[in-house]
Amino acid sequence: MKKILLSLTVAGMALAATAVTADDFAGMTLRIDQMDGVAVSTGGMTQITESSNAGTMAIQNFYNDTNLLFGVDEEGNVNVAVQTLGGDYDYDTYEMVYYMIVPAADADKSPMDLYSTSLTGKFVDGKLTLDPWNIITVNQSFSENKGAMFAEGITTAIVVPNATTQLGLWDVKVNDDWDFLGWEKLPMGEPNKTAYAEQIGDQLMIANFNEVRPIATFDLNLQDMTVTLPAEQRVYKNNAREYTLGAIPANLYLEEQEGLSTPVVGTIASDKKTITLKDCAVMRIDNPMFYNVQYTIGAPMYECVIVLDEPLSESTAIDHTLTAKAVASVSYVNLAGQTSSKPFEGVNIVVTRYSDGTTGTTKIVK
Repeated sequence: MKKILLSLTVAGMALAATAVTADDFAGMTLRIDQMDGVAVSTGGMTQITESSNAGTMAIQNFYNDTNLLFGVDEEGNVNVAVQTLGGDYDYDTYEMVYYMIVPAADADKSPMDLYSTSLTGKFVDGKLTLDPWNIITVNQSFSENKGAMFAEGITTAIVVPNATTQLGLWDVKVNDDWDFLGWEKLPMGEPNKTAYAEQIGDQLMIANFNEVRPIATFDLNLQDMTVTLPAEQRVYKNNAREYTLGAIPANLYLEEQEGLSTPVVGTIASDKKTITLKDCAVMRIDNPMFYNVQYTIGAPMYECVIVLDEPLSESTAIDHTLTAKAVASVSYVNLAGQTSSKPFEGVNIVVTRYSDGTTGTTKIVK
C-alpha cells in the first residue's frame, strides 16, 4: 500500500501555550517505550524542534515517519491534541485510512467523540514522558474507529543519551573451501554516544544496550563492583523465536554451547562509571540445533564496554535492619521513569520509604 504522510490535527483541538523553547529539548534523541508491558528502545531517530505552528513543538519521526505536535507550559505539563500520524490506502474498502494517536483509555471511542480529548505528559529533569497512548485506525470520513494498533497502552519517554557503548565482535574464520575453522575476535569498535542509563537503587537500566536486548536492567553490587543481567532480562522474543544473551566460554564449538545458563556478569571500574561485559553472545534457543552464535539476530558480541556520564551512587537496597521499621509509603517506578502508587505492567522498581527517612528498593515483574 502506498504510504501517505500527514500531519493533520483534528479540528477544534487547541494546544497549550508553549513556555519552553526548543533549546530546552536540545540533544534529546533517545526514545524509550513500554509496548504491551515490554520495554523497548527506538532511539536514534527522535528529535524535538520548534514547529511551524505557533506555540507548539514537534517530535520528529515519532511514528510512521511522521511528527507529533505538542504543547508544554512553564510547569512542564505536556499536552498532545488528538492528531493523525500518517495513513494508507485500503484496497479492500477503496478509501484512505488514517492513524490517530489517542489516550490509551480512549482507544475504543469513536473519532467524533475525541474532539475534546488530549494526551498528556510531563517534561521534567531533562526527560519528556507521555502518559499511556495508543494508535487507532480511522476511515476517511473520521466517523469509524477500525480498531487499535496495540493490545495495551504505550508509555514513552524521550531523553538525552548519557552513556557510550563500545562493542567488540566475533567473526567466522573459514578456509578457501569455506569450511568453518573457528571464531576470531575483532578489535573493539568506536564508542557510540547512543545509550541512556538510569540508576534506581540497586538496579541500572540501560537503553540501547544492544540490538537484541535493546533495554537491559542490571542488578548492581557496588561492594563486589559487579553488574549482573538477571535471567528474566536475558531472553528476547522476536518473530516467535527466542534468543538469549549468554556468557560463552572462550573456545566456541559448533555443537551445543556450554554456558548458556551462566548469567552475564560484568565488572565496574574504580571510577564507578565504566562497566565491562566479556565473553557474551546472543544465541537462538528455540531449537537445540541452533545453540550457536551464528544463529543470531544483530551482531554477536564478545565484549561490551559501557561508560556512564555520571558515576553510580551507593546502594539503597533493603537489608535486614530495615525490615522492622515502619513503612511510610510505597511507590512503583517503571522503566520509562514513571511513578505510581500501583504497579505497572512489566518490570517495576518498588521504592519503600520508612518513617526514619531511609529508603529501600526491590524489583518485581507484574
